Amino acid sequence: MPVDMTKAAPKASRVLFENDDVRVVELNWRRGLKVEMHSHPDYFTYGITAIKYKSTSPDGKTVKRNIKKGEVQWYPAESHAVESTGVLGRAIIVELK
Repeated sequence: MPVDMTKAAPKASRVLFENDDVRVVELNWRRGLKVEMHSHPDYFTYGITAIKYKSTSPDGKTVKRNIKKGEVQWYPAESHAVESTGVLGRAIIVELK
């Protein structure tokens, strides 16, 4: 079973806020960062800086994702592994409970 994102990437992520409705996580990317398979409920990501990464689902399907600085992207609940394909970057992930 996939793990929580902050357990999968403890050095790259930290919980900024959490209550019964949401959890807010800061993610700090670096070149070559790999995060093992983990799960999210419905969530959105806000790019503090631009981020490029590869997302791989449990069935092995891979998609490239790019988030521009200041952009918000919505994702339905999912499990995936990710790998940075860019340089340093930062994002805020807001997971709905």
